[in-house]
Amino acid sequence: MEGGKLAEKIDESTLRAHFRKVLSVPANASIRQMARIRDREIGICQEALESVEVEVSQKARARVESVKTAYECLNDHKRFHLQLEELNKQLEDGKVKKSDLLKVVEAPKEAVRKMPKPSASRDKQALEDFRQKRQEEKSVLPEKGENRVWLDETSTEIKVAAFKAASDKAQDLRREAHEEPDSDTFFEFVHAASFDAAKETSQAKTKAPYFAEFKDELEALVEEFSEEATWEEYNRLESAVARKAEVKSTPNKMTVMVSVLLLIVLGLVFTNVGVMMTVGESLDHPIAAPDKEKMKTILPEADIGYKNKSLSTVKEIAWADGLARPASSAGVAGRCSDNLIAGAADYNKGCELISRNKLDEALPFFTAAVVKNEKLYQGYYNLGCVHLRKCEPAAARADFYNTLKWQPTMAQAVYNQGLVYLISSEETIKQAYAKSPIDKEMAQRTTATLQAAVDQFLLAQSMEPRMMQAYYNEGLARYRLNDLENALKAFEKSFELDPTVAGTIRNKDLCKKMIASPDSAKKMFAIGSLLGPVGPQGPPGPGYN
Repeated sequence: MEGGKLAEKIDESTLRAHFRKVLSVPANASIRQMARIRDREIGICQEALESVEVEVSQKARARVESVKTAYECLNDHKRFHLQLEELNKQLEDGKVKKSDLLKVVEAPKEAVRKMPKPSASRDKQALEDFRQKRQEEKSVLPEKGENRVWLDETSTEIKVAAFKAASDKAQDLRREAHEEPDSDTFFEFVHAASFDAAKETSQAKTKAPYFAEFKDELEALVEEFSEEATWEEYNRLESAVARKAEVKSTPNKMTVMVSVLLLIVLGLVFTNVGVMMTVGESLDHPIAAPDKEKMKTILPEADIGYKNKSLSTVKEIAWADGLARPASSAGVAGRCSDNLIAGAADYNKGCELISRNKLDEALPFFTAAVVKNEKLYQGYYNLGCVHLRKCEPAAARADFYNTLKWQPTMAQAVYNQGLVYLISSEETIKQAYAKSPIDKEMAQRTTATLQAAVDQFLLAQSMEPRMMQAYYNEGLARYRLNDLENALKAFEKSFELDPTVAGTIRNKDLCKKMIASPDSAKKMFAIGSLLGPVGPQGPPGPGYN
């Protein structure tokens, strides 16, 4: 009897599939699409609800309630789980069958099929309601700890995937339709692409240690980021359509607008060039040797399953003997031109001190800036740059996480995060080889650090494909993992982007020699010397935007 009840239990995937069937929508449907179907079905049943025939009105009411429940549960995870518990409780009581609970209620035949016009205001209201629910859900998440760090890191990856896929799909659709795609079709196609990319990124984390704890939150993040990314592209399309209509009606006015826009763009270009020249290179110095105590808090979990690679058991490869050093960190963010922004005055003072290489004096000003304005992501970013320069990786890693929390598409922050892992591995490599045979536990921890570095550099490349330094440093991390073939590919890509960098040429050639003839290659290296020649300069820092 008990076993039969357990067999009848409804699981999460089954219930979600049922709700999607009620609304006749795919798994990657947008809130906008589901809200429109809800409104349409309520409209269809409106007259039937007021019918004098009891059976007709009851069927209409049942249809409306089932549609409302499906919509609410697919957009509110708390409501979904309450509904799941309630249905399974009814099954346990034995008063109803599973097939009856999951039966799709149809509208009565007497229902008049009226198709209400789509409403932009209702579309946006549905999104605002969803955002409000998301804020309530987020309030129960842990504020700190390793699990929260993992969640924040995963959240960034999901958001980047969602926004990148939305942007790529939007560009394809606009190009295919010569800048005039149907807006409704555009919205749903972009959302589907964004949702699928975000979902794939989330599913890649199923074997991670904290996945089960945050499974519901990750599902909500997939929905949240795909909605936000789609609306961003949709608003961009609507603006372009509006501008095009204005061009046709008032060409003279458009000519003036273009001239103004050109002046603005030129001003921004010269502003950013100035920022890169005066600030972006200020941290381009060799990074200090890692401190053992400072290293302990930044090592990620060892078991993240990266292509079955591990720290090389060949000392010369693990130590990267003879190879040029890593490319340095990306430059700092530029000054803020508007002192009226909360925290801007402190932030600009920190920028001034950092340009004079007064790192310790700059730290309290950047800290004060982000305390006054937590959304001032450039402040977190510059804090991370300073901590990275001072070789305080734990602090730098936290700063870059905070940066990406507010600005998840900043490639420089992702790149610097990878650099934190890469330079951190050097100390644990020493510790792993301090014993004979090699310390397996320390080798595992080093492997995890290098794997994390590769992941961050790959992410930076997807965000900024021409960032030569991301490929260069990826090659160094892969080399130490004895992934020589892929290390060579990374060095070759770096060389393709900038064939003038001496460090890239050296590393590419030595990697080729190590693959072709390991024994002869080892003899050419400075055995026992971890440090090779100085690496290339890091990428320019972002302007203040």
